[in-house]
Amino acid sequence: MLIDAYHDGYAGEFEGGDDWYATVSADDEWDPALVLLARDVETQRIVGVCYGWTSAFLKDVCVARVARGQGLGEALVLALAERFRERGFGAMDLKVLPGNAPARGLYRKIGFRDA
Repeated sequence: MLIDAYHDGYAGEFEGGDDWYATVSADDEWDPALVLLARDVETQRIVGVCYGWTSAFLKDVCVARVARGQGLGEALVLALAERFRERGFGAMDLKVLPGNAPARGLYRKIGFRDA
């Protein structure tokens, strides 16, 4: 699913490969409670992933091509923001490539500002 979500190239190339989980879960800021998954109701396949670091940093959000345009990315990011609020954070940070217009539009739509 992650490879499919990165296919358009806006976010660069997916570098996680088969050991993606082993790599991210070994990070000091990893917390499985900050990993959100969205499944297709009919097929039960994962169509969206959003996760963050314990420092209130949005590490990644991606939606499979077949599930885009339905508000899933927005819902995932807002749900992660709520988890950070519950932990006492008043803001969430993220990084996005300058050429990733779809992501930049999504973040602006839900209230993020350029730093």
